[in-house]
Amino acid sequence: MKPIKPDVENLSVTTHGSVFWNDERMSDERPAQRLQASAPRQPQPEDFIRGDRLVGLPARRPGVGGCAEVGCWN
Repeated sequence: MKPIKPDVENLSVTTHGSVFWNDERMSDERPAQRLQASAPRQPQPEDFIRGDRLVGLPARRPGVGGCAEVGCWN
């Protein structure tokens, strides 16, 4: 039996706080909804979360845009 290759999904955040899922721009709430929807899938998708390496800004407060719904890392 041939192994099933999981889907690969990318969540990216730009320097200016824009959020993209597989190159599709979306509102701040949508990434959390997409991650929750992908959690029970079999096989588990490979979710990659990437931030722009040029970001040198202070962390945002929860509820003020950006990654507040998914969780910010301080």
